[in-house]
Amino acid sequence: MRKISKIKGVKGRLRLPADKSISHRLFMFSAISRSESKITVERIGKDVETTISALISLGTQIEKDGNTYKINPKEFSSPISPLYMGNSGTTTRLLTGLLSAYRPHVDVVFYGDESLSRRPMRRVISPLVESGARILSREDNYLPMFIKGSDLMPIDYALPIPSAQVKSALILAALFGDAPSFIGEPVPSRDHTERFLSYMGVDIHKDDERIVIDPGLPNGIEYRVPGDFSQAAFFITLALITKGELLLEDVNLNPTRIGFLDKVLEMGADIEIKMKEEEPEPVGDLMVYGGSKLKEITIGKEDIPLMVDEVPLFAILGAFSENGVTVTGAEELRVKESDRISAVVEEFSKLGIKIEELPDGFIVHPSGVHGGCSVNSRGDHRIAMALTILGMVAEEPISLVGDEAVDISYPDFFSDIASVIL
Repeated sequence: MRKISKIKGVKGRLRLPADKSISHRLFMFSAISRSESKITVERIGKDVETTISALISLGTQIEKDGNTYKINPKEFSSPISPLYMGNSGTTTRLLTGLLSAYRPHVDVVFYGDESLSRRPMRRVISPLVESGARILSREDNYLPMFIKGSDLMPIDYALPIPSAQVKSALILAALFGDAPSFIGEPVPSRDHTERFLSYMGVDIHKDDERIVIDPGLPNGIEYRVPGDFSQAAFFITLALITKGELLLEDVNLNPTRIGFLDKVLEMGADIEIKMKEEEPEPVGDLMVYGGSKLKEITIGKEDIPLMVDEVPLFAILGAFSENGVTVTGAEELRVKESDRISAVVEEFSKLGIKIEELPDGFIVHPSGVHGGCSVNSRGDHRIAMALTILGMVAEEPISLVGDEAVDISYPDFFSDIASVIL
């Protein structure tokens, strides 16, 4: 349990931990590449450590020197023991696609912690099975899962709802096919997989609304992973609802990741953007100024894929806006590390925030943050970080139960916040 009290504001500069989505992918891509890779990844959390551990168990040679990892790809072999996926849905779903089709074939069992074992895997299992994958899971939906490697038919699949994880799993499976595969998505989702595989020499491109993947393995890469925008969003929120100014350096600004930034700018947030790099991912600095008058905003289904991890923050910003925030079309949050809609409504309400639960989102009205109570992260790192921010603007101190959940993605979260508060 952690006690959190009101702060005066924020000031300073911060470089965030390496982008988690990119880190997962680059370790996997490097493990199946044609040559050695060197990836600099600063301050990784437990989820990315899970990916590294799984790849080592499959036979990949990974050496660490400071923050730089040298990945020497070796032919995978079936691990002797089941692979522990921890709390990482990204590791689980992407490796499901990769190992279903990997050549030479491998057999593997996945299991996870209590939270991951409650998260459905049907959306990634079904299209792979349609293409010939052999996958068995508990109730055909949940971990533990057994994958028996096989030759898959070329994939031709239209995603019923946008999902970067499912899309990436199918793309990884398609790399081992005998003919091109085609994946359609109704709304663009995070495109790190397409960007980096193309940069690493894979023939992958967009044809109308479909992604076309020619079989083939990537080349090695040398790359420093930029700061994680999803983590930056929490500091942006804290700066906007307090006073002062905060510089966030070298943040990933991929257009498919910054839906949150686009919306807070639409609300009237005072943020300066300085671009620094463009290939293979846009990177830049963000200067955030406190004291902005935030306008009312509505977030709909078409917005969610570009900000799925940041949606709970709009419940905070809505409380500090002129006329509130409405979020709909976010039913995906029901099956994250926790039911994030229920968690946000119930835990934020304890603090005095006026918020109404919807089947697929919430409505939050302008209100104060009273505090003086205990709140619970429910084992969800995003909820833990959001409640921390609220504690820093609450009139009375709060007690946060389950603060250790932040270690999943951001072990240094509390020390980083301490470094920039006034």
